[in-house]
Amino acid sequence: MKKFNKILDVNISQTKAVFILDDQWKFRISISTNDIIDFGLYSENYVATKNYIINRKKLRYQKIKLLKKNKKYNIFTKHVKIMIEEDPFRLKILKKINNYWREICSDRETGAWYWNEDDNSTSHYQQRKDNHKFYGLGERSGNLEKSHRRFIFSQKDALGYNAEKSDPLYKSFPWLYVVSTKNRDSDFGLLYDNLNYGSVDLGSEHSNYHFPYRYINFKNKGIQGYLILKNRTNSILSSLNNLIGPRYLPPKWSLGFQFSSMEIADDINSQKLYLEFLKKCSDYKIPISSLHF
Repeated sequence: MKKFNKILDVNISQTKAVFILDDQWKFRISISTNDIIDFGLYSENYVATKNYIINRKKLRYQKIKLLKKNKKYNIFTKHVKIMIEEDPFRLKILKKINNYWREICSDRETGAWYWNEDDNSTSHYQQRKDNHKFYGLGERSGNLEKSHRRFIFSQKDALGYNAEKSDPLYKSFPWLYVVSTKNRDSDFGLLYDNLNYGSVDLGSEHSNYHFPYRYINFKNKGIQGYLILKNRTNSILSSLNNLIGPRYLPPKWSLGFQFSSMEIADDINSQKLYLEFLKKCSDYKIPISSLHF
């Protein structure tokens, strides 16, 4: 498995920095007008990392400044600072809170970005802090707060699942809401723009050779995502909603009574039984909007 270490060069424009890494890989980073950090790790020989969830063309970006000192790079906007180091290649995110720069999150010091050619997977490791609580990830079993658990990004027809431990369930979503119990202004969200098979570990895995960490992994060559910070105009969830698009008003029929029965669906005479059920609804004047089987 390849760990990214070296920064060979960097290309900077008004709104984007592209770091040239070893073995023809690149890492791009921009900061939107809503303090959303747009990042992506990709291979130069790979056409493009696919967009699954959002349309990046709708984003508007801030002008950034880049400073280099020794082997460290600093990217600045008015309220956001990103520190980039090598050996290994990693990021640290800071936000200006009450006129002081405060660390929001940071990549794992002993290795953060990995590519595994054998199983075509890309991984991102970050430090796991004691004051961080984790929410999100779609439909999941167990407690609402997900510390010390590992989950699969996949969808299963999980009829009869264990409400405490089963995974995966019907719907998964690569979105993590991280709450800071020390200072809620340091909360942040992480949206990975990837719907491939993958996994996320929020502290289930432990290694004596690393400080506490968490990671996410996708079966994909490259990884891209968005780190969402609170700002004066938008909450984290408002920024997420603006990023992925607002919800559509559902059709009127979807607000009515919808019927489903696995018992009837599995019966040898299921079609006859469903038609009889619909006739009874009509006879007893029971309004029904849809029948799912």
